[in-house]
Amino acid sequence: IYLGETKDNNPAWLYEFVFNESEAYVLEFTDSVLRFWTADGIVGAPLEIATPYVEADLPELQIAQFADTMYIAHKNYRPKILTRTGASTFTFGNHVLSGTVPSGLNWGDPDNYPAAVTIYEKRLWYAGSDANPQTIYGSQSFLYNNFDQGTSLDDEGIEYQIGSERLNRIRWMSPTSSRMVVGTSSGNFDLQGGS
Repeated sequence: IYLGETKDNNPAWLYEFVFNESEAYVLEFTDSVLRFWTADGIVGAPLEIATPYVEADLPELQIAQFADTMYIAHKNYRPKILTRTGASTFTFGNHVLSGTVPSGLNWGDPDNYPAAVTIYEKRLWYAGSDANPQTIYGSQSFLYNNFDQGTSLDDEGIEYQIGSERLNRIRWMSPTSSRMVVGTSSGNFDLQGGS
């Protein structure tokens, strides 16, 4: 089904944004612009949001979604949040963390920008920064803005470094029903919780 052209007919990367079975969107990322589509066509006149991502960045975007909020990671940019605030309205901005932030997630330092993001086991996970290429950070349970590791209780933030023979950046993370698969340029690792 043809619904229309991309912004200025530029190359685009498309991602799904599914809020529920009756409210689903396709996100159109082009050079520095985000637009929104439904089965009925372009949203708004059209609704456009400026982004920092130039065309060359688009293949490396990593995205995770929970309900009406999407988390976006790219190794060259501070993580962003896209929030659906209504059927045809969205907000876009920096992901602001609360609580005591681990030093590896101090986004005042561009070397800490994560390359990968996912949601698994009720936690938001970031990984693959320049400063900590093999370290994974998990939020507190159900508190996706809080990575405070506190006193190491089960529901507090997690920091884990993959131990391998080579120091290769984590490039992606993918949840399965029983574990999280973490991909690097030299191989994949399975992570799962203990009992």
